[in-house]
Amino acid sequence: DGKLTLMHNDYSGAQSKMALVEVDWDASKLLAPVELDANIFQNVWNFFDGEGYTFYYSTQDAVYGYDAATQTSTELLNFMNSDMSANNVNDMVVLSQDQFIARGWDDLTGEDCIMILNRVPDDQIVPKYILTLAVVGDDWSLRSSVLRFNRQSEEYRVQIKKYSIEEYYEEGTEYHYQELVEKAVTALNNDIIAGHIPDILHVNQYMPLDNYISKGMLADLYTFIDNDPNMKREDFLTNVLEALEVGGKLYEIMPSFNVRTLVGKDSMLGGRKQWTMGEFIQWSKGIPEGSRVFFDMTRDQLLELFCTFAYEEFVDPETGACYFDTEDFKQVLQYVNTLSNTSVWEEQDGYDEQFYQDYSNRFRADLAMLEEMYLSSFDSYPSWMSYTFYTEDITMIGLPSANGNGSVITSDAMSFAISAKSLSKALFEEGYLQQTSGKNTGTMRYGNASRRVMRLRKSAVEEVMRCE
Repeated sequence: DGKLTLMHNDYSGAQSKMALVEVDWDASKLLAPVELDANIFQNVWNFFDGEGYTFYYSTQDAVYGYDAATQTSTELLNFMNSDMSANNVNDMVVLSQDQFIARGWDDLTGEDCIMILNRVPDDQIVPKYILTLAVVGDDWSLRSSVLRFNRQSEEYRVQIKKYSIEEYYEEGTEYHYQELVEKAVTALNNDIIAGHIPDILHVNQYMPLDNYISKGMLADLYTFIDNDPNMKREDFLTNVLEALEVGGKLYEIMPSFNVRTLVGKDSMLGGRKQWTMGEFIQWSKGIPEGSRVFFDMTRDQLLELFCTFAYEEFVDPETGACYFDTEDFKQVLQYVNTLSNTSVWEEQDGYDEQFYQDYSNRFRADLAMLEEMYLSSFDSYPSWMSYTFYTEDITMIGLPSANGNGSVITSDAMSFAISAKSLSKALFEEGYLQQTSGKNTGTMRYGNASRRVMRLRKSAVEEVMRCE
């Protein structure tokens, strides 16, 4: 309407405020600001001009139209529903409420592209079976995988239900991360109790997986593998599957994993390939004078490491029985108590050139004997030989262990579980899911199951845009 309005951020008070301020050209002044709701405008990425609304704005999840008169926001384009990622949208132009133009990098095709985005009418939305993926915390590591699946699948669609930790933080209150995590997990549990059970769970450090297993909430994934004609357990690394088992059943599976261990030079380990706690302590007493077992490991860090690696030696995961009165655990406590709980980095007072030289040469000069090692790819091993120890003669000996196997498999921050009440599981067990042959082997087809499930029907607001 010919007016100029400024988006104004006021940082003068205890809390920042965002407001719209109209410019009066004739009087050469700013008119009274119209404050915007801070709860609505959290984590805004960009603002856009366009007809139909006072302005448009985008978050990591969607594009909204804002009406200043009613102080309401309307979701117009949901990125995940539209098979695109907000992280890859560099520019966007609003042509109308129903049409956008966007430019950005498509990490699924590896190309920079221009997208014309049009609202899809309800009667043109292709019905699909919806699988809900619950995530506590951040979902960025999943988005590319979900987008790839949704673009390729003709009959299924995965939608992410995110229980964001930051969502439960109230502005102006003290920030307690663990309390926010508990609120997010509680919200998930409340949904489960109410019957809104997700099909898939993203298992991370926040997820109370043991609790769900004990309540019979999760499916045994071996059921899927053993009944699938195109795969068998031996197609995977069975020791990794076995490491994830609980009572002989597989309740979670991870796409990738790391090996976590201790590594040292052969010349310093004396040919050892494994050791018990007693053997480790005896060896540590005989290392060269002026050397240390670990260059920068504190008492608490090493105790946590021992307990993590040797967890099942001290706690029975099946029964919960604890064994903290064994000779091995007493030796663990005695040894870690000989270490300082102050890091060598904290002991530095200013820059010390000699310290940093010693750190760089700690293994070449035998100033340190062992280092914690993460193996995440085939490149990891030669990298440690070439750039950490400067020798090919190294041994991944692991932590002291009663059975000598002191290396552990760890999740690469991502594993998945399937609900025992998932739609996909029920149909699979009743024979409705059939594998197709040919190049589409990975897709699932339904028989006459359409009457048993709810088809996808999303409103024009929720399922807004598709890439042409």
